[in-house]
Amino acid sequence: MLPHLFLIAFCLTWAVPVLAQEPAQLRDPEPQQHFVREKQQLTPQETLEAQMEAYDAQIWPKVSSWPQAPRKSEEPPRLRPKQSDDDAERGIAWAELHKGIAWDQWHKRVSNAISQRFCTLANTAFPHPDKPIIAVAVYTVTRDGRILNARIIQSDRNPIYNALCLSAITSLNRNLEILQFPQGSVRMTVEQEYTFNLNVPIGDFGSDP
Repeated sequence: MLPHLFLIAFCLTWAVPVLAQEPAQLRDPEPQQHFVREKQQLTPQETLEAQMEAYDAQIWPKVSSWPQAPRKSEEPPRLRPKQSDDDAERGIAWAELHKGIAWDQWHKRVSNAISQRFCTLANTAFPHPDKPIIAVAVYTVTRDGRILNARIIQSDRNPIYNALCLSAITSLNRNLEILQFPQGSVRMTVEQEYTFNLNVPIGDFGSDP
């Protein structure tokens, strides 16, 4: 019995220090510490951004659920029909015709004015001519209504008659009521020629070719 007691005491004496110094891998693992991570301190800019993100997360789902107004159907722009070459040519022809008519009226107006003035002067200076008297004069009309370079290019050598012809022309100088160019004209000058006839049937004292 005694040897057994000594054996048990020896074992206890040896086992207690060994168990006290057992390696860490033999021990039970330390319980994990569960703790709440302290909230990181944010800068003012980060705080503002976080608040904006939270606001967007709250408001945008509500906005997306709002009823949307129906969109108007977008019609494609209406294009004007392309002008054909024939239409363009007709337009040009019409414009040229209109200009031609306007210039014909201008020539007739100037010719009638010269004829009336010449008739008044010729009936006084040559009441009963014994033969026809003919003279041809040329002159230039400017855009501002001036008569330039009026001269006789064909005459029967009667200076009085020539002077009457030139007076009938130059009397229109600066008379824009008669000499005004047709609207839209880009001409600066117009060269004119006028034929004066005396001792011919009434109403045909002259002509403007």
